[in-house]
Amino acid sequence: MKTRDYRRDVDSIRPLVVCGTVLFLLGWGLYVFFQVDLALTLKMLLQQGADEATLEAAIGDAAPRGMVILLATLGMVPCGIAIYRATRTAHAVDADAMTISPGWSIGWFFVPFANLLMPFRALAETYRVSIGDADGGYNDGNLPWQMQYWWGLWVCSRIIGAFATLVTSRSPSDIAGLGTLLVEVGTFLVDIVTAALFVWVMLRIALNLRVRLAVAEAPSEGGV
Repeated sequence: MKTRDYRRDVDSIRPLVVCGTVLFLLGWGLYVFFQVDLALTLKMLLQQGADEATLEAAIGDAAPRGMVILLATLGMVPCGIAIYRATRTAHAVDADAMTISPGWSIGWFFVPFANLLMPFRALAETYRVSIGDADGGYNDGNLPWQMQYWWGLWVCSRIIGAFATLVTSRSPSDIAGLGTLLVEVGTFLVDIVTAALFVWVMLRIALNLRVRLAVAEAPSEGGV
């Protein structure tokens, strides 16, 4: 194994995760801010008895929410690259202990229903290899609580967001409703905690993998 090649992958995890997380939270935070601003505007217009055309015009003139959603989505790209590189390094360290390929560690995020478990299982394998605990099952309870809470909160946040989208008609009265605002703001607050836990998990994996690579390289360096 050419450990020095994988060191570059491991060293890139920290900036990728930090950059991606900041972009995601910035985009998602701006989206929530614009949604709250729009909701307050529509509520004021509804109280004034504005007609349907005025309300629709207010929605059309609102800040470009699509752009901030794109910003949040782009933030996921560096995080995905970091997960891919961590998984690829784990395969180089102990391929026999890994059952999910680097590509599928990302691909499972896009498979309905399977994305509720398989991405977590892939990263759990990577974590266990990083600490040299390749024999434990992914649900044996020896994963750090930060990792388990990260995935639990991520899944809950996505389910709540999808449910809110399905049950809300997006009419002016719905957008201005207190329930919609609570869901938007509450989901964002959960995502802040989720993002912090994700950063912790990835930085810990990077640190562990750096140690594993150093150990793997030590014999060859000692024989020089």
